[in-house]
Amino acid sequence: MKKVIILFSAIWAILTIAQIYFIRSLTFSSLSNSIIDAIVFNTIFAVVYFGLWQLTLIYDIAAKKFFHSIFKLFFANITLLIIWESLSYTILYSLFINDKPYIQFLNNTIIHRFIIGLLISFVVIYFFYLIRLIEYKNWQIQHNERISSQLKNAQIKALYAQINPHFLFNSLHSLQSLILTDTEKALLTIQHLSELLRYSLTKQDIFVSFHDELSQIQKYLFIEKIRFGHLLNININVDEEALSAKLPNMLLQPLIENAIKFGVYDATEKAEINLNAKLINNELRITLTNTYDSNFPIQKGTGLGLKNVKERLFTIYFRKDLLQIQSNNNIFIVELQIPQL
Repeated sequence: MKKVIILFSAIWAILTIAQIYFIRSLTFSSLSNSIIDAIVFNTIFAVVYFGLWQLTLIYDIAAKKFFHSIFKLFFANITLLIIWESLSYTILYSLFINDKPYIQFLNNTIIHRFIIGLLISFVVIYFFYLIRLIEYKNWQIQHNERISSQLKNAQIKALYAQINPHFLFNSLHSLQSLILTDTEKALLTIQHLSELLRYSLTKQDIFVSFHDELSQIQKYLFIEKIRFGHLLNININVDEEALSAKLPNMLLQPLIENAIKFGVYDATEKAEINLNAKLINNELRITLTNTYDSNFPIQKGTGLGLKNVKERLFTIYFRKDLLQIQSNNNIFIVELQIPQL
């Protein structure tokens, strides 16, 4: 609104100065007469068309009845011009009733003023609706971005919600085995599991630091290490600068669960899981590998874990190349890239 008033005032000043110059040049009227003429005509014009601007604020710019609106606008504009010229003429005639040369000039230019006013009014109206259209388009962009952001957050939360029951099922499965074999270890597992559940239920942020994510992963790996003992060897190698990097909350959990499931469940020899992380070119690069025994059939599952990770990455970063999976020489390799926003 402030910008419109400034623009309107600038146009008014330019038109007033121009009119003073032309009246002085054409009629050799006194400077005072020229100033009063210009101020009266242009001030009433400004007031009338500023009122029209206020009417455009309630006009539905998105309405499809374009020609109907133009038709109504044309007649409204003619009416406003008649009001403008009638008021201006009446005021000036009253002020200069004894100045016959000026009154004659006023009568001779009344049609010319109407035509000039008509042209200027259409230019003013065009800019009015141009400003309204720009405002509407900006609002539309912001509205769409807001809706898109809300849908995106809702989708991320829905995907995140899928992780908790999946992760809990795997942890309880591990706990079930320990209860039957080692009560002491089962109690220690319950303690770590409660810490993991507390984190997953209270930490609702979309992004967390890799330090926080790694801390929870280590608790989960501790549970699995208790369960599988000497059959599971875990190596974690993380650069210092990578710890402060951000990534989606609990993104690594399904990948770690898969590494345990496919690498250790049917292993007769020691299985190895390696987790490496570096910060390269403003991207968190994570490599997760696990050995597996090719002599045993691969464990089948729902595939929810990897699917969830892929969907979350695409939803947040709009890229499908951030998760790469391959198998080479009995080693399953998962490579993850997390852009730092």
